[in-house]
Amino acid sequence: MLKQPLFWLAIFTISAAVPFLYQNIVDSSIYQNFVLGSLNRGLTMNGRMNIYKAIPHLMYNHWQWGYGYGSSYAVVNGLISMPDMQNGFMELVVQVGLITAITFVFFVFFVIRTIQYSSKINIFPLLIMIYVYTILGSFEITFSVTFFFICMIIYVLNENSSEVRRGIHF
Repeated sequence: MLKQPLFWLAIFTISAAVPFLYQNIVDSSIYQNFVLGSLNRGLTMNGRMNIYKAIPHLMYNHWQWGYGYGSSYAVVNGLISMPDMQNGFMELVVQVGLITAITFVFFVFFVIRTIQYSSKINIFPLLIMIYVYTILGSFEITFSVTFFFICMIIYVLNENSSEVRRGIHF
């Protein structure tokens, strides 16, 4: 199931939707019982709700191409006095815009699709890392250069095994 690109896309979509569904999350009794009862934290998700409310203002006229790679701290701190977006996908959108962020999603989808029928065991732990980063992206910034390189390593490992199976050696 983890090698199914549509499964990853579903997990990613849920993670990316958190900033837009935060009010429903906060209003749920499961969340309230867990956060208030078990964690002894406030319902505002440690300030995340304030960030999520400011997304339309923050991204006004910058949805397509963002503010530029590496500019997130300066932009988010300057406009809403918070250190970052607290969501992996929204952090990508702030920096590189929707067009590039969607291209990134297609890239990860393609990488998982290329290993869909692979039997290489050494790829599996890296694939698990992709899923962990994707799930953590709901409330943290995980789609970074490290995430990109994990995807590249998966792709290269799979391509190397494909070339060996086809008899191509360098």
